Amino acid sequence: MDDNIVATMIGCGIPLEEPYLQCRLSILMKEEKKSLKGGKIPVPESYYLMGTADPTGLLESDEVCIILYVCYWHVSLLLM
Repeated sequence: MDDNIVATMIGCGIPLEEPYLQCRLSILMKEEKKSLKGGKIPVPESYYLMGTADPTGLLESDEVCIILYVCYWHVSLLLM
């Protein structure tokens, strides 16, 4: 769906109460809600971080251990 038409309509001063504009805004809102329900908001240059309790008992209460694992397996698969 072309989102630019909504911005153009609003920019031209068409009232938000106009039925077609309301319909388009409703569709855009539903699409945004659906993407947010997936729980994934893309953040550039970021990492996924999973936490767990210290199974070894070696960490103090104010310490964390972060193991950065970079997997290149999928990259080599793409190069084949």
